[in-house]
Amino acid sequence: MQAILSADQNWGIGKDGGLLVRRRNIVLSRSGFCAPGVETAADVAALFALLGGQKEDAFVIGGGEIYRLLLPYTDRILVTRWDAVLEADTFFPNLDASGEFFLAEQSPRQESGGLGFTFCEYRRKK
Repeated sequence: MQAILSADQNWGIGKDGGLLVRRRNIVLSRSGFCAPGVETAADVAALFALLGGQKEDAFVIGGGEIYRLLLPYTDRILVTRWDAVLEADTFFPNLDASGEFFLAEQSPRQESGGLGFTFCEYRRKK
């Protein structure tokens, strides 16, 4: 089963109040966050203890602080790159400029709702 990792600030923004069905939902929170169907970890060490050997099947879906905390432990990153400039207050790091990752694969350009996008897979340089 895939694990979905997010911050408590991101919880509830999705369909069904944030709970992603048929997935293991884990929230990283220092505030004592609690919700039905959700496991909570107070820090990265507690998160890794919860995941055990399942780290390869864990998907980080935000927010910005969670990305920053877990990026050093990540070898593979799946990114949806939109052909649009949107107003936002938090941005994912530019992996092309990082020097730590390379673009391993990129899908053909697709479109949804009038916006173009590609799926990109980055891998950590060895």
